[in-house]
Amino acid sequence: MPNDQIVVRVEDIPTFEPAPGATLRMLAGEDHGLGLCLIAASYPPGAWNPSHRHPNASAIVVCEGRGRFKVDDNEVEAGPGDVVLVPAMVWHSFGNVGDDWLRVVGADEGARHDAELAPADSSP
Repeated sequence: MPNDQIVVRVEDIPTFEPAPGATLRMLAGEDHGLGLCLIAASYPPGAWNPSHRHPNASAIVVCEGRGRFKVDDNEVEAGPGDVVLVPAMVWHSFGNVGDDWLRVVGADEGARHDAELAPADSSP
């Protein structure tokens, strides 16, 4: 396998702004022959990811900072090393509740990440 197929450079990963000042990079598996999607995101203090759902389950690893996660009717706080599990088609959102940046990495089942935003976001 050639080196250009082994490493995907950060500048080649599509970037989005899910909340003011936040950065989200999404590696879609379908673009790289993978059966999963990887999402790396950074949220400044006070930033909140809007409520959404997708057809595939997710595991979100908190790398740095402290976040509050709403998953269906449950609300939990998670810190570095914690893994938040999100079942398929369940409304969820999260935000940075700490004084430092919240950095997370998510792994989603499936080669596509088709998210649906909630009609009326209930995030703070």
